[in-house]
Amino acid sequence: MEYTKNIMSTSHHFFLESEHIYLRPLGEEDIPSCTRWFNDGVVTHFLFYGQVPMSESDVRELFARQKGSGDTVFVIVQKKTDIAIGVCG
Repeated sequence: MEYTKNIMSTSHHFFLESEHIYLRPLGEEDIPSCTRWFNDGVVTHFLFYGQVPMSESDVRELFARQKGSGDTVFVIVQKKTDIAIGVCG
């Protein structure tokens, strides 16, 4: 699979792009999806997240702490549907 770097393109706001997905910065509109994912035991089975129920406020605080510590979080988006399918970073 060939990857094309598109560092914060002003036209698409992608960080990294492949044939089927792209990464973009996390936004407030992503908090509800992230909250669903972090509260799904199947999704979080091997992760630190999901050990306790998380509210949208908890998820917002988690990402604020990560950003404050210098960590970067990206949303993984399926190109065909333009739907967020996960986070990474």
